[in-house]
This record gives sequence, C-alpha cells and structure tokens, in this order.
Amino acid sequence: MKWRELPQTTGHNIGQRVREMTRSDPYALFNVVRGADIAEIKRIYRGLVKTYHPDHADPFIRPHYAEILKIINRAMAHIEREYRSGLAG
Repeated sequence: MKWRELPQTTGHNIGQRVREMTRSDPYALFNVVRGADIAEIKRIYRGLVKTYHPDHADPFIRPHYAEILKIINRAMAHIEREYRSGLAG
C-alpha cells in the first residue's frame, strides 16, 4: 500500500507533509530558521529520529516511518553540509 493510499483519517499523512516541507527548505522540517544553532538542530533531529524510528512503530506504519526517517536524515545531512562549508548563518 502506497503512502497516498492511506485513509486521511488515520493521521498517517505526515510523510507527504514532510516531503513538501523539505523540498524547498530542510530547516522547515526542524522548525528552525537558517543560521540557527547547530546544537539546537541536532537536539530536534534526535527527537524526530526517536519518534519516527521504524523499530518503534506498528507493523502497519513501519514502512512509512522508514520513508520519513530517510527524509529526516537527508534534511539533516544537507544542513550539516551547509554548516561545514560555511553557507549556513
């Protein structure tokens, strides 16, 4: 079953929202502005990873959490690359 085929009433449409947020601005996923403190972003990142880790999900939504976790990891990798190269801030 694909993500968009899930009933909207289940509340599992977070994947679509996450994809839309990170398309234009990966900082939106962490609800911070560009140039925010990297320690604060990492704290939020760890909280999201704990929340959306597939090992802590029901079997029905586990594949969706895996997809969300990939998006979260890509957004964090993008932000870390910006900080290392000096573009953030």
